[in-house]
Amino acid sequence: MCRVLRAISVVCAFGWFANALLHLLLLIGMPLGSFVLGGKYTVIPIAMRPINFLLMLLWSLCGWSYLAYGGVIFHAPRRHLRPSLIIMTVFLLLASVFNIAITSSSTERYATGTLSVVMVLLSAVLLLGSSERARTISWLRCGTS
Repeated sequence: MCRVLRAISVVCAFGWFANALLHLLLLIGMPLGSFVLGGKYTVIPIAMRPINFLLMLLWSLCGWSYLAYGGVIFHAPRRHLRPSLIIMTVFLLLASVFNIAITSSSTERYATGTLSVVMVLLSAVLLLGSSERARTISWLRCGTS
């Protein structure tokens, strides 16, 4: 994978890790509820915090998947990771719609929404640039580096 696509995979991974960090902070009771759930809670209720724990684990796994896809942490066959990245990209698209258009929280709209839009665009470029057909699209050609 070329350096540009590897860098995109790192940026995407950091986006997922940022979301994991947000859920870790929500899990320990930080008043960051305006970033999630439409800003309904300033501090996430204790009964809902196991969800933050699960999301923290899931978003971390997503981040590691992007690093593996880009060949940053270890070499994994992309054909095994690609379906997962496609699912994550579709999820990011849905999250972008909800975060931008539906949420009642301006913090969620402008912070989390912007992050999800950037991530879905970069993820799409990563998937397109690493596909077999990428060689026919001039701006996605990376050579063999």
